[in-house]
Amino acid sequence: LVPEIAPDIPAICKKLSYCIQKVGIVRYNPFEQMGSDQSFSVAFLDELNNGIVLTGLFTRSDSSIYAKPIRSMQSSYPLSDEEKKAIQIAVSQQHKNNR
Repeated sequence: LVPEIAPDIPAICKKLSYCIQKVGIVRYNPFEQMGSDQSFSVAFLDELNNGIVLTGLFTRSDSSIYAKPIRSMQSSYPLSDEEKKAIQIAVSQQHKNNR
């Protein structure tokens, strides 16, 4: 431990808890007429399971991207099954990394 930075370690650790630490992604085909899993939902979460989930929906003629805020694995907006799964994957990946 470097004595000069020792006093800063608690503040650094507190800030790190707010950094993105968990990522989960789900690719899927929401429309039967599409040929492959071009759509996605990806969750970016911090230590407290706060962050965002981004969803991209792709069709032959259009694409849309949606962002929803996440607080404690929940959102004030309705979450699709794929978005919920992306959040669960992100949380489970973090548990694997802590072992």
